[in-house]
Amino acid sequence: MKKIYPLALICLLVLYLSQLYWLFQSYTDFEDRMRVEIATMFLSAIDNEVGIRLANKPKNPDHLSFTIKRAADMTPEERASLHGDTINLDQASKDHIGTGLSDIFKQVAQDQLADKRPINLFMLDSLFQIALSNKHIPPVYQITLFNKQSEVIQEINHDMATCVTTLKTELYPIGLQEKQAVQAEVCLPPFVVFRQMAWAFSVSFSICLIFSLYVICQLRQLKKTQLQLKEREEAMYGAVHDLKRPLNGTFTLLDYLIMHSQETSYVSYLQESQKQILRLVSTIESMLTDLKNEYHTFHIKQEEVDLPELIQHCWQEVQTNTTKQTFFRLDNPDNISWWITDRSRLERCIGNLLENAVRYSDDPVTVIVSIRVRAASCEIIVQDNGWGIPEKKQRELGKAFYRVRTNKSDPSGYGLGLNSVIRLIREMDGQFSFTSQEHVGSSFQITLPKISKSSKEID
Repeated sequence: MKKIYPLALICLLVLYLSQLYWLFQSYTDFEDRMRVEIATMFLSAIDNEVGIRLANKPKNPDHLSFTIKRAADMTPEERASLHGDTINLDQASKDHIGTGLSDIFKQVAQDQLADKRPINLFMLDSLFQIALSNKHIPPVYQITLFNKQSEVIQEINHDMATCVTTLKTELYPIGLQEKQAVQAEVCLPPFVVFRQMAWAFSVSFSICLIFSLYVICQLRQLKKTQLQLKEREEAMYGAVHDLKRPLNGTFTLLDYLIMHSQETSYVSYLQESQKQILRLVSTIESMLTDLKNEYHTFHIKQEEVDLPELIQHCWQEVQTNTTKQTFFRLDNPDNISWWITDRSRLERCIGNLLENAVRYSDDPVTVIVSIRVRAASCEIIVQDNGWGIPEKKQRELGKAFYRVRTNKSDPSGYGLGLNSVIRLIREMDGQFSFTSQEHVGSSFQITLPKISKSSKEID
């Protein structure tokens, strides 16, 4: 649980950073669009300004400063007087002079008007201000006129000193000879950005808020569930601990009966009962040790276990608790005797499997336990001739409190035996598998890893 909170914070941080990056990219795109739009408005204002100058009538109509004629309308003398300047449209586009013949003609007109009717920066300012107002952009900008050496000739400033974020246009030449150039710098106030990006900000904020609330709710529910599980686990282990007191009393009583018993035939039964009590106490102590070593951190006791003896002992316990006629066989072709593992856990596993084999079978019951050795493992297989498990219910088998319902008389139980077996085998780093066929029987296999004597831990 302690690792979940940092992980959740990292996820939220990644979300916020991704949203910030998306907003930054959206702002960059918006800024690029605004730069193109302002450049378009400024170029349009330059074109309108030169158009106004061309529309003004000269004082002497017979001496026009700029005339456009078709070649067919010109006299031979006029044609002969032409020098035929060459214009490179690609280079003109790179120098921001113009991108087509119409732009070139405008720049030629600028050259013709440069001496007698130079650019009127105040007229350009007025036209540009109108264009900005039509787009609802605040009229906070600056227009600068430069000479060929990039020195400032004239400048019109509208409150640019208070501006933080600005957008500059390219330096646009006036005329083909590029004797002069103009540039505009427009202020971009934050409220303009927020107004244009209101939808993006709303979506980003909503995503962050919804995801944050979801994560917080999940963490609170997870913490609540963890507290409930911890309380339930502590209650369960408290009940397990309380079992030791009556067991100790029973063991003492059996000891007293053994000492004062006159019938020697009863003594062996009493001693066997004491052994069972000691094994039960050992199981309880193992469970309490797991609880002590922090929750879900298990203490595995590795020791040499006589497998045939353990299996025979488990079968004797199961056999004494049933009234069914039983047939038992232990197959040990490899003559395996000792194996390093956790005796208490393995005994509980085999005991549960043998008990299930008898419980879920018709009388008479046949149970075969086989021990096989592989290169790096030991296999213990418990096979019975019982009722079998329907194929559609095999996926659910092993879940806590799950029991397979059949048309047979339902034996008592809680559906925890096989779940306990799977959990215990997993704690021993082993594997569990089974095969079953309805009305034929089942086969359950425990695979234990091989542990060298030098690496074993004996407690």
